[in-house]
Amino acid sequence: MPTPKQKIIAEGNLTDLERVVLTSFKEDMIEFVRAKPERFDDLVELTLSDKQPASWRANSVLNFLLKKNDSRLQNRISEILELIPKSNDSNRRELLKLLMKMEVPEHKQSEFIDVCIALWVDVDIKPSVRFYAFRILIDFAKQYPDLSSELKPLTKNIYMDSLSDGIQRALLKRMRLSKAFD
Repeated sequence: MPTPKQKIIAEGNLTDLERVVLTSFKEDMIEFVRAKPERFDDLVELTLSDKQPASWRANSVLNFLLKKNDSRLQNRISEILELIPKSNDSNRRELLKLLMKMEVPEHKQSEFIDVCIALWVDVDIKPSVRFYAFRILIDFAKQYPDLSSELKPLTKNIYMDSLSDGIQRALLKRMRLSKAFD
C-alpha cells in the first residue's frame, strides 16, 4: 500500500518545488531553492499552504535558509501563528522553530504565548513539539519575569511525565539557566 507521499507523487500534479521537496535530500532541496531567489518566496508559500507532507519538509528547508529576523518572513508571523494549531505535529515543530528565529511583534506576543501554552499542556502532542513550545515560554519568561510564576505550575508531573528523561532534564536546565524561575 503506497504512503500518502507516494500517492501525491504518483498523481503528478506537483510544482517543481513540491517534487523536489518530496523526493530529495535536504541538501538538494536547499541547492534547488538557492539557485533562484524567487524560489524562496515559493518555499514560504508552500510552507504556509499546509499541503502535507510537502509543507513540513519545505518548512525544514526554510528553517535552514532563514536568517535571524528575516524580513522576508516578518510580515507572515500572524499567518504562522494561525497555522500552528491546525497543523500536524511535525509541521508545528518546524513552525515553532521558524518563529524562534523571528522577532515577534509585541502585539502578537500574547497570542504566541497562548499558542505555546496550549501545545505544552496537551500531553498527546509529540514531545519534540512540546519541548520547543516550552523553550519559547522560557524565553518569554526571561523577557517578562512575571510570566515565570504562571509557568511554574506547568512543570508539574502531569505535564512532565509524558516526556523522556532527556527532554525533562533539558527543559529544567534551561529554566535554571534562564534565572527567570529563581
